[in-house]
Amino acid sequence: IMRLNEDSLENEVKERAKERYNQIGKVMAEQAEDDPSLRGFGTTMTMALSLGKDLLLAHIGDSRAYLLRRGTLHQLTRDHTLAQALVDSGVITPQDASTHRMRHVLTKSLGATSGAKEPDIQEIGIQDGDGMLLCTDGLTEMVPDPKIAAIMGGEETAENACRRLVDEALKAGGKDNVTVIVARYALPQEKPDKTK
Repeated sequence: IMRLNEDSLENEVKERAKERYNQIGKVMAEQAEDDPSLRGFGTTMTMALSLGKDLLLAHIGDSRAYLLRRGTLHQLTRDHTLAQALVDSGVITPQDASTHRMRHVLTKSLGATSGAKEPDIQEIGIQDGDGMLLCTDGLTEMVPDPKIAAIMGGEETAENACRRLVDEALKAGGKDNVTVIVARYALPQEKPDKTK
């Protein structure tokens, strides 16, 4: 599958992503049954699959995916937390959510809790020069979005950007684990049709 331009292919890829998330959740639940010390444990998972100019995102929890386009950072995922639920219901503002005491209480995760959990799945069109960031809240809690955007856009390689982002989070206090994945997209330019 190299493109998601057919509905049947897009649906198949999305269904496979849901199946994988459910398989992981099932294995984690089985481990918790076998080991009582794991009761109640869970994890977040955000993944991206690049298929040509298409990007498929699957997401559960509060790890995030961002798109850097022309110097502006756009959050692509929605946190599955009680604080975000309060924002969605109009009880608190998005600015309040970043420091709210319920910002780490997950409403959806993979883990030992019963029942299948479906990820949020979305497709995004990629443009030449775009950057993608997948990260845990150990980064986003410690480094503000404008600084993340500046580092992603200013480093020569994706690897250097990852190192700098982790270093900045640790320098700011590193209160949680910091996982960072950066990808950059250089798409081939379409050649004009000379037959016309």
